Amino acid sequence: MEVLKTTTTREFLWSGYDLDELQKRGLPSSARAHFKATKKFTTAESCVLKGARENKSVNLTQVAWQKIRSLPELDVCLYRIASSLGSETQIVAWFEMVGF
Repeated sequence: MEVLKTTTTREFLWSGYDLDELQKRGLPSSARAHFKATKKFTTAESCVLKGARENKSVNLTQVAWQKIRSLPELDVCLYRIASSLGSETQIVAWFEMVGF
C-alpha cells in the first residue's frame, strides 16, 4: 500500500456543520472541544511526527499519538488522515498498519 500521500483534506464538520461558521454564531458548548482540536490539528501532517515528511509527501503511518490528548483531537486527526488517504481500501489498510 502506498502510505505517502499529500495532506489535502476536506473540511471537518461537527454534526454536519462547519465549525468556523458555527463559531461566528456562537459555538454550542458540546462543539468547543472539536473546534479547538481543528485549530491544533489543521492538516493530516500536523497529526504525524515531525520526521514523517519525505520530499513532498508525508508518511501518515507515523502518527504523533503523544500529541493527541482528547477524544475530539483523536476524532479530528483520524478524520484528517482518512480524508487524505481518499479511498476506503487505503483507509482500512492504514488502520491495519497502525494497529487498529
